[in-house]
Amino acid sequence: MIHNSIKLQYVFERLKSKDLEIGGFLNVGAGSGDDISFFREFFPKMTTLLIDMDSRFVPDWKKLQKSFDNLKYVVCGATSRDGTGQFSKTNDVGGVLVEGTLADNEMYTVDFRTLDALVKEHNIPGPYFLKLDTHGVELDVLAGAREVLKNTQLIMMEVYNFKLQFLNETNLTFDEMSLHMKSLGFRCVDICDVLWRPGDLNLWQFHMIFIRDDHVSWDKKNFDHLDGMAYDSLVPSLSNKKKKPIKNRNWKKTIVRAGYAIRRRLRLLIIKFIKLTPNPIIQIVPKRLRLFFNRVILGERR
Repeated sequence: MIHNSIKLQYVFERLKSKDLEIGGFLNVGAGSGDDISFFREFFPKMTTLLIDMDSRFVPDWKKLQKSFDNLKYVVCGATSRDGTGQFSKTNDVGGVLVEGTLADNEMYTVDFRTLDALVKEHNIPGPYFLKLDTHGVELDVLAGAREVLKNTQLIMMEVYNFKLQFLNETNLTFDEMSLHMKSLGFRCVDICDVLWRPGDLNLWQFHMIFIRDDHVSWDKKNFDHLDGMAYDSLVPSLSNKKKKPIKNRNWKKTIVRAGYAIRRRLRLLIIKFIKLTPNPIIQIVPKRLRLFFNRVILGERR
């Protein structure tokens, strides 16, 4: 599963092979912050800064501080400048920074801060792991993180396959974001948390995982394993698990299934033959043989 799964667990198991050094975790759009326990499994010594515009999450953050050391939080919007702005609640668990107002949405005045300023204020050490769940305003967040990005090893970002109406379609789609991140010195190394839109089942959003474009893993251009090493040796936490014994196969059932498959195939060929063959020629076939085809091959009953 680790070779081809896009589940979050396996994505970060694969990242272990990259030997990323993480000192600070900047979780922008953190929500309740309950994913901290997962990320601490992979980077146990990192200092965490939870950032969200919704003050209702503060009680949750205070509870997390009792369980996790080096965890800090701030209620603000991460943007390209320091100041104040409008926060629009789009649902019970999130919202967006907007200019003006959105119809039928609750509006709040919030502080705007750059990530560069927050890192200095809260003394968050690098190198950084930057996680953005910011509903299409990633460009503003990145614009306020020029110094942070210079010392960032890992970025996890929610991206979309559509231009979002509530942002006047100003957000970047995932393909555009990939090119923008490349201009900042990062390349997509993995994806996870894929979501399809209900109804038409079009791809809606997913998370892109970026590492620096000068990482040593980009030096290898072909598909095979690194330097001939088995991939499992790069991720010992999963490869060392005991393999389940292969159960004895029921060969009788296998043969029966194969027989049914052959019968279905013959049935289709014979039906096609009957449709294409003139009726007088069909009558030449002996009656017993026709009955055999009808009862055994075509599955007809008396």
